[in-house]
Amino acid sequence: MYRSEKTEIKLLNCEYCFDKIPESDLNYSDHLGVSAKFEIKKENQIDTGSQQLRQLSIEKQILTKSLKIIEEAEIRVLWDRRLFLALCVLFIILIVATTKLDLNVPFAFAFVALVRFTLTLMAGFSFCYGFVGLTIELKALKETKFSMRKIIKNLL
Repeated sequence: MYRSEKTEIKLLNCEYCFDKIPESDLNYSDHLGVSAKFEIKKENQIDTGSQQLRQLSIEKQILTKSLKIIEEAEIRVLWDRRLFLALCVLFIILIVATTKLDLNVPFAFAFVALVRFTLTLMAGFSFCYGFVGLTIELKALKETKFSMRKIIKNLL
């Protein structure tokens, strides 16, 4: 969103980096890096008023579309929160349901204990991610939306 009346910025090349580990099917991460090369020139001519208005209109359209994407992401985060908390409740129900299982089934104590331990880990992860991780993500989306609305308001 950098804009100056005396500077022109042009994107020359944009590509992914750190995608795959060489000679392997594994990725470096679940996030891709981006490498971009820009050309920055100083302009000798001053933009006319119509060019500036057109540029402002384009920026406003892009930000408005971005706001819609962020609002969709907020809805997705809320649904994800419901999903992970429902999974947490399901895992807790399964833990409670298996409390008497090892007493009724002989020689199943070790297996049932291992299943309960795994369910406890999964319930803990679902609870933490459902509350902590997705709350942080939701706050970040709201802050981004607020900042973008502020930028749109300043463009007018």
